[in-house]
Amino acid sequence: LWNALWSPRENFRARVAGLAHFFVACHWARQICPKNYQLIHSQWIQSGGTIGFYASWLLDIPFSFTGHAVDLFRDRCALKDKIKHADFIIAISQFHKDFYIAEGASAEKIHIVYCGIDLDEYTYNYSEHKAPIKILSFGRLVEKKGYSTLIEACGLLRGLGVDFHCEIAGSGPEYEALKKLTASLNLDKWITITGKALNQEEIEEWMRTGDIFAQPCCWSADNDVDGIPRSLMEAMAVGLPSISTSVAGIPDLIEHRKTGLLIAQQDADELAKAIKLLTDDCSLRKDLSKGGRQIIEQKFNLETCLDPLAEIFRQKPNTKIGNGA
Repeated sequence: LWNALWSPRENFRARVAGLAHFFVACHWARQICPKNYQLIHSQWIQSGGTIGFYASWLLDIPFSFTGHAVDLFRDRCALKDKIKHADFIIAISQFHKDFYIAEGASAEKIHIVYCGIDLDEYTYNYSEHKAPIKILSFGRLVEKKGYSTLIEACGLLRGLGVDFHCEIAGSGPEYEALKKLTASLNLDKWITITGKALNQEEIEEWMRTGDIFAQPCCWSADNDVDGIPRSLMEAMAVGLPSISTSVAGIPDLIEHRKTGLLIAQQDADELAKAIKLLTDDCSLRKDLSKGGRQIIEQKFNLETCLDPLAEIFRQKPNTKIGNGA
């Protein structure tokens, strides 16, 4: 309770949330105490992580966590305390490992474990389609996805004489603003914004309609960002040559000109040039398609990418794994 009341916090909201989560942790710790768990691991480090953090103190057992994006930046709460108290930390990219070290963690207790996808759901099938070239992107329509940059890049592509159509699938709070931007640039004939989220079972078939996948992620004004977008993994798994930005953990997934193309965030001119490069160079598109699928198989395959985490758990003697915080 002393920690929740007086330890340094990021802001007033974090203080209030931490106090509330302390009392939840008291209740939860009482429930799980008879089960004799030997470790509490939180997969996200904001609310659930705070509960797990306090419960580990109350039960006097080790605590560990994985952090992703919104939980580390926009909605962070007592992060320095959690880093200090953690027995070990799972980083989902080299960027995340460097971030934890900058926040005071020792390198020895940080382990990189990539998130992955089930490759049984994504069959690789690179194919060429007739003109116009089709650019795909999907996800929640929020600032951090960089859709305004993609729309602006499409305007530049028109000026370069590129024959294309861009389809952005997804719903979210920026739908109306993105539609207005598209109209203001006279791009309604060349850009479709569906305003409807894709169901998981629709993703593979929808992606097969495209030639290039663009996900120009960026840091949003409220300090949110994608760690490593799942949508980017899915596109690369089915064989779409992909373009994204060098923010957060994305460079662990995309190595420039080997597994995809990396550009600077919020740079419509650079994005337009990258799309045009792929439009003009079918050999490069094919090489990036193969390279993208290969890195997914090697590092982001759900069947194998969690093996390092399982090994860490196995190294903890008498660890009993139950439901996480």
